[in-house]
Amino acid sequence: MNKVDYEKAVASGRKLIIVGGNRVCDVTKFIGLHPGGDALINSYIGKDPISTKKMMDTRHTHTKAARNLMDTLTVAFYKE
Repeated sequence: MNKVDYEKAVASGRKLIIVGGNRVCDVTKFIGLHPGGDALINSYIGKDPISTKKMMDTRHTHTKAARNLMDTLTVAFYKE
């Protein structure tokens, strides 16, 4: 998924975040389940991969279970 397609999908209402620099995840069903709260997830919907990766690398340590969950939410891979 390129930048234009990603931005169009988010503008149309899809709840997408980019994790790990290139993994596009649809978090629609996960937002209410996130231990850090839905506001945190919502704040990263549609953000560029650099800002999301920076936050994930510096502020949060996720368990293996959390990383495995992201695998199930992956809908595409982001390419600039």
